[in-house]
Amino acid sequence: GNVGIAGSLYVRGDDWWEAPVETFGHQRNWSALALDPLQIHGSSHNFRGHRRSAALLSNCQSCLPPLQCTSRRAFEMLSVGAHLHLFEAHGLEQDEMWAALQAVDQIALSYQSLPFS
Repeated sequence: GNVGIAGSLYVRGDDWWEAPVETFGHQRNWSALALDPLQIHGSSHNFRGHRRSAALLSNCQSCLPPLQCTSRRAFEMLSVGAHLHLFEAHGLEQDEMWAALQAVDQIALSYQSLPFS
């Protein structure tokens, strides 16, 4: 399964501190590398009228497939100059785009190399 290295759980609403959050902190969800894997934050402010809501931000490898697909397509498009004129019209040059795509690729490689299990 997919496990994370770190995460932040944001709970909002009435009596947020009483929300059953134990499942999120279960060790099976986190890598052995995770020293303090889950930080829980709370606020009594309701989100869009809901009595209580939660959002989880997790650092895991689930972002890899869409990131790799998007990066591959962007490289293909840039290599043939697709839509380049639109970016240049807003001051973004081709070499800056290559550098940005290389940075995205490096992020994907870094995530891929982490021993999450």
